[in-house]
Amino acid sequence: MSAPASNQTMQDEVSSSSESAAAEMSVEPTGTRATVGGPQTGRKRKVLEPVTSNACTNCKRARAKQHECRYEIHTKTAKEQMVREILALQTRTEQLQGRNETLEEENSLVGSIIASLQNDTQGPEIIRRLKQGESNRTIATWLGRPVAHETSSLSPVAERNLDSAIANYHQTLIEDHDPRYWTNVSVDRDLIEHLIRLYFTWVHPVHMFFDEGNFLESFKDCADVYCSSSLVNAILAMSCFLLHTAWRTDSDGRQIEGSQLELTQSAVAFLREQFIAEAKAMMDHISLDKMTSIQTYAVIFLVDVACGRGLEALAHLRVSTEAFTAKRPLEQSSEAEDIVSWGILTAQTRGKVNAQALAGLYERYLSWMENLPVELKIDDSDPLPHVLFLHIQYYTAVVNLLQPLLHLSNHHQVSFNQLLSSLVQYAKIGVDLLFRYKTAYSDHFVTPLQLFCLVHLCDAVVRYDGEGEMTDQAIHFCLSSLEEAKTGYPLAGPLQKMFRVALSEYHLPVPRGLERMMGSTLRMSSEELLKVCSRLTYRVPIGQLLPSMDPDLSRQFVAEWQKFGDRFGSSKGKLKSMDIGTMLNA
Repeated sequence: MSAPASNQTMQDEVSSSSESAAAEMSVEPTGTRATVGGPQTGRKRKVLEPVTSNACTNCKRARAKQHECRYEIHTKTAKEQMVREILALQTRTEQLQGRNETLEEENSLVGSIIASLQNDTQGPEIIRRLKQGESNRTIATWLGRPVAHETSSLSPVAERNLDSAIANYHQTLIEDHDPRYWTNVSVDRDLIEHLIRLYFTWVHPVHMFFDEGNFLESFKDCADVYCSSSLVNAILAMSCFLLHTAWRTDSDGRQIEGSQLELTQSAVAFLREQFIAEAKAMMDHISLDKMTSIQTYAVIFLVDVACGRGLEALAHLRVSTEAFTAKRPLEQSSEAEDIVSWGILTAQTRGKVNAQALAGLYERYLSWMENLPVELKIDDSDPLPHVLFLHIQYYTAVVNLLQPLLHLSNHHQVSFNQLLSSLVQYAKIGVDLLFRYKTAYSDHFVTPLQLFCLVHLCDAVVRYDGEGEMTDQAIHFCLSSLEEAKTGYPLAGPLQKMFRVALSEYHLPVPRGLERMMGSTLRMSSEELLKVCSRLTYRVPIGQLLPSMDPDLSRQFVAEWQKFGDRFGSSKGKLKSMDIGTMLNA
């Protein structure tokens, strides 16, 4: 502000104050105004009302009574404000136009996805990718459609169309009884059906975690009483261990000539990991109180064992067992739940082990074998695979039951020799049954627990009969069988390394050909072995078992042992000779 203007403003303010003061002095509360020369009558002067104190100078001058001063916007300022509003409207228009183009592009993407859902070969993969949160652009690019812009959300119309398409797709799967209803992994329906048949042929007869008939009925009808998506994915993952080069079959289970699909080992492993990841992801959203959840964890236990993940396997089995034993409402029939109980629950020995208890358990084993139904007995014909494995498990259990007794002190020499001879004989019969299984069905179609039986029985033969005529054959048989099983089971490699380490501890040589055959397995680290058994060996920890045994067990067992007499010897069966060379060259 310039000096003249400032002086003028001060003068105005002084003048205004003087006028106000004069006005106040000229007002009389009552009566008339006195004048010089005597009283006069005249009109009363109007009293001025006070002007608002916060008004500007111009308003005070005009005796304005409003409390706020109002100014007209300067023309230049108004033009600038109008320009800003016009620019904002242009920007908003451009944004709306871009959003419209994005929605049109998104609707186009959704249209292509909906159209592809009608394709039987692409529908399951699209559903899987959508559930995994992949963007529509990524899916459209995978379908072969070039996309110019990335989009992050659907328009309301496109979202409704996509939800409707997915619902219609699932309804079509239900109406067609399509097994792809149960999994989001992109696979052929024929492959799913083949994997289900593999499970019920090789795994289910050994590990009955659920009723086969009820499961297959729910599986076909897409019902969730005896079946669930998590359980199906776990079963498919387990069956992948049995999936090899050719899998296409007709309705009668016969392989179709000229339609075989070659699957590499890495491709099968990738497919297996997809199934098991899908099963575990679904378990995050399912209550553990459901029977199908309990069964799913039991199957996952087998998958983890087969993969060599021992600690995870024990955790899943523990969850399944504890959930089953807890109180819960009855979901399935009592017969179906009895099957679950038989398959999941295992007996546990608690407290000190004395001679009477040990002999009683051994007698129960003998009675079980003697009272087997004719259908489960083994004769000279080729028995079914699960029947063979049942007997293999029996001889493995007896060997592991008797083995700790050989490490007790104060043995009676005669009884010790009898016990040692019996244990070796049991182990040889078990190895012979494994040989028969390999000859009839190969080591591709085994369960993971059968591989543990293999190393336990062969270990007993070479450890307690190291100079016997069957020792070299047992070494060759065990290492070569594990080598063959490697194609399906990651578990086989660590077990092969553990058996090789045990042979070194027993001071038994291994032929160079077998050393070369094992290859990189010999270089496995201790950490890799620990994942399998949570120890560096598959062998029974006898040192941990001995403290739980009665100190007088060795002396007391002599009397108990003699009670079996001829019954003990007659229950061991007949041992057939093994011809390893003939089997390997076949």
